Amino acid sequence: MHILYHCTQGPVYGAQMIDELKRHGYRVGPSHIYPILHEMKKGNLVESKHTVEGGRRRIYYLATEQGEAVLEECKKWLRELVSEILE
Repeated sequence: MHILYHCTQGPVYGAQMIDELKRHGYRVGPSHIYPILHEMKKGNLVESKHTVEGGRRRIYYLATEQGEAVLEECKKWLRELVSEILE
């Protein structure tokens, strides 16, 4: 959900997501993030764009309309869960 959220905010790349998740206390690396991004792409939740920056190949990921819809549904479940736990 966290990765999908950032993909709805604008294009992100794998190393950027690793840094973002680490900032929130997750212990992740390339072997975690890239399989997740690839599965999200297979599921049509994100699309990718290949670029070359400073001689390095970089793949940016951006949420699709379907990905945005899935995130909205997840937000409903999350609100319900948080409400129940914090009552």
